[in-house]
Amino acid sequence: KQEFSDFPFNPLPKKWPFKLSDQQLDSRRRGLEQYLDKICSVRIVGDCDLVQEFLSADVYE
Repeated sequence: KQEFSDFPFNPLPKKWPFKLSDQQLDSRRRGLEQYLDKICSVRIVGDCDLVQEFLSADVYE
């Protein structure tokens, strides 16, 4: 966020305060995928080293 503080990001998909049903979880996952696709389609964001590192981070590190 600091790297692109002047960029008008859309809000993230809403969180639910309670345990998610499978349908809600799938809806949130799809919303997050769409959010990432949209912001990464902006060349300056998608090509940023920090973004690339975040998206390629090994979840088992």
